[in-house]
Amino acid sequence: MGRDLERLQHDRKTYFAGNFGGAAGTLASLFDKGIAVRNDFCKNLGLAIPTITWHVSRDRLANFSSDIAIAASTIGKMANEIINLQRTEIEEVEEGFQMGKVARVRCHRSGIQ
Repeated sequence: MGRDLERLQHDRKTYFAGNFGGAAGTLASLFDKGIAVRNDFCKNLGLAIPTITWHVSRDRLANFSSDIAIAASTIGKMANEIINLQRTEIEEVEEGFQMGKVARVRCHRSGIQ
């Protein structure tokens, strides 16, 4: 999880870039002020300033999706391990039950609660 969080923190500045410039992304309607207007637009919204329009290069979206998928698979692996440790054949971890109690996990071998 630590590496997943580091990856998300490190790359978050590049995940989301502004998209300003019309259908073709040329900024032609703003003449010589187009790039300055786009840069101010992105800064005001806290977005990365793109070098080209997003529909030409979708690596930012792919990078974000990949990092989220990696983090989700790590969490899934942890959840699967807990489920397996709760199996009746293993019984390393169990959730005790009492009326009115919400949840409590106890590890048999270590005595950790």
